[in-house]
Amino acid sequence: MACGSAATFANGGLYLGWFDSKKRGNPLENILGVGIEGATSSSPKFEARAASSDRKAAHRLVKTTLRIAPDGKSHTWKIEYQPDAHGGRGRLTVWLDDHQDSFTLPPELRKTGATFDRFGLFVHEGGGRASRISLHDLTYTAAPTK
Repeated sequence: MACGSAATFANGGLYLGWFDSKKRGNPLENILGVGIEGATSSSPKFEARAASSDRKAAHRLVKTTLRIAPDGKSHTWKIEYQPDAHGGRGRLTVWLDDHQDSFTLPPELRKTGATFDRFGLFVHEGGGRASRISLHDLTYTAAPTK
């Protein structure tokens, strides 16, 4: 689980969560977290994202669309992944301020697998827009693997 505060989004796209540093690109591959995209004037989207290592078998999943108000204020966020939830299918939950949304990963996505070697953020590589974000008050917790 990771949480913190963020502010200052600007007309671009970025991803925050677990990812494979060697497999960034478009379409997404090996990511578990959130995508933040869209123009600041129309409230950027804060969406849960999951993509496996097989782009053909399981593309990104966009199941949540929380909006970041274009008011310049800081927003509290949280990402939680429970790999053993729902009979081992896994569950991804994201929070933005007081709003929460989650989904259970489809069996096809877990079956194709994913590799993660980083937690952090990276910019969307499918366009030429700029992104700017500030992160503060970060915390991270992890449970031991079985």
